[in-house]
Amino acid sequence: MRIPPSYNLAQIRQQVSQNEINLMNFFADLWVSIPPLTRLMLCISVGLSLSVSLELVSPLKLYFNWPLIWNKRQYWRLVSSLFYKGELSAHTVFDFFIFYRYSSILEKQAFRNKPAHYIVFFVFGCLNFLLAAYGLGLQFMSNCISTMMLYIWARMNPNIPFNFLNVFNFRSCFLPYFMFMLILLSGYDPTMDLVGNLVGHLYFFLTMVVPKIPEMHQTNVLQPPKFLEQLCTYLQIHNFGHEPQ
Repeated sequence: MRIPPSYNLAQIRQQVSQNEINLMNFFADLWVSIPPLTRLMLCISVGLSLSVSLELVSPLKLYFNWPLIWNKRQYWRLVSSLFYKGELSAHTVFDFFIFYRYSSILEKQAFRNKPAHYIVFFVFGCLNFLLAAYGLGLQFMSNCISTMMLYIWARMNPNIPFNFLNVFNFRSCFLPYFMFMLILLSGYDPTMDLVGNLVGHLYFFLTMVVPKIPEMHQTNVLQPPKFLEQLCTYLQIHNFGHEPQ
């Protein structure tokens, strides 16, 4: 390749270095913009997928298997089966994006300054998914988590207009059902998406509907314990997104 007269090697190196700096700044800004709890869970999921793709870990060591968990004390399966999304592929990257998008929005908006409530929401969902895995024979439940996030976001933001391929126009409250119908029409197994939607609906009912029943006296059955709120305050998770004083 012939270098144009108006350029020299020093200018080319400077331009390349500047592009590298801009790229590093972009990823640094993206990393900082992710809320802390979403960031932690995303790191676990990406780490598991990378480990399997690099053949450092076998998926056979990650899936939910109650006899191995109970008899062989392989307790890590309780976590890995919830966070492993599969080897890196276009489908996996899309699932990462869905989780990142809606988990970030929930943590920044609906659960803003309430990280303990977000933790209770996530743990409530995971416990239900583990019960579903035991009863239905599910092996990996990461899709359930993404579907639950999407469902809760749609119920808390019901009037955002959506357009799909300039053909279907609907409000955001119908997005979970639209996605479920797409999965059915595509021929994929809808079990995990159905479980995710049902658990999301159960959480919404217990936290948004039940407290408004007069006999319940605004009781929230999923109120986070005080020690968890104190721990989040100690770790300064509440301060995410605040401008420095």
